[in-house]
Amino acid sequence: MSDLTYLFKETPKVIRLLNRNNFKLGIVSTKYRFRIETILRRENILNLFEVIIGGEDVRELKPNPFGLILATKKLNLLPSDVVYIGDTTIDAETAYRAGVSFLAILSGVTPRCAFKGFQVKYFLANISTLPLLLGFE
Repeated sequence: MSDLTYLFKETPKVIRLLNRNNFKLGIVSTKYRFRIETILRRENILNLFEVIIGGEDVRELKPNPFGLILATKKLNLLPSDVVYIGDTTIDAETAYRAGVSFLAILSGVTPRCAFKGFQVKYFLANISTLPLLLGFE
């Protein structure tokens, strides 16, 4: 399964940039942690993430906020200091329930109009636009 999963081409570059700028990085996913780690290891960015919460780490999957709340605590951050980036309305609802800001990436299968009614701080065409939003490029 992880052999068939690839990150968008620009993702590792953006992750490295965030890491160099002292952002604490974590992943909350319904995928199993070992699969996530396999993908990140293959891309040589596994060591840049301080926390990875997989489907086996929670009793209920998203939009239940437990995984995101757990990641926030493990990163020793307050919800007000966290931004969750996702590409589905389930991600948006999860962020809302966890009390964190949400950025919607529109390079997935969910169109912008589907996010109507959700609290989205910013819409990103793709992950490569994140550094510009943060003022890095």
